[in-house]
Amino acid sequence: MLDIDAIASMLGVEESSPKNSYIAVFVPSRTRDDEAIDHEHWRSAAVRLLSSLFGGATSVRAFGGWLDVEQGGEVKEEEISIVVSYISERDWNNNNAVQVRDFMYEMGRETKQGAVGLHVLGRYLEIGANQYEQ
Repeated sequence: MLDIDAIASMLGVEESSPKNSYIAVFVPSRTRDDEAIDHEHWRSAAVRLLSSLFGGATSVRAFGGWLDVEQGGEVKEEEISIVVSYISERDWNNNNAVQVRDFMYEMGRETKQGAVGLHVLGRYLEIGANQYEQ
């Protein structure tokens, strides 16, 4: 069995707070009504925010779809970016959570999404438009 602490020591890793979880922000490229948005702006903004809060972030391009039940059950597909930062549970504090929430609300509102989503500490969280349009 692998002993991760022994491997970390062998590699010379010095870390007081292991980053054993992650936050992932899903960045859209289209509005709910299928209009193009400035995807690079929002991808870059997510990378900058997560880097400033958690020490770094990586963006990966992906293709996905979602079921828009409020518009007749249509499946909408689009290119997206997933912006990921590794975090410790201690990193997910009230201050950081508020900054991520504010960013998600702004992105959802400005890009006219039906919902925006993130994955943090093992849970997928979806924020509906009714939350960020208030």
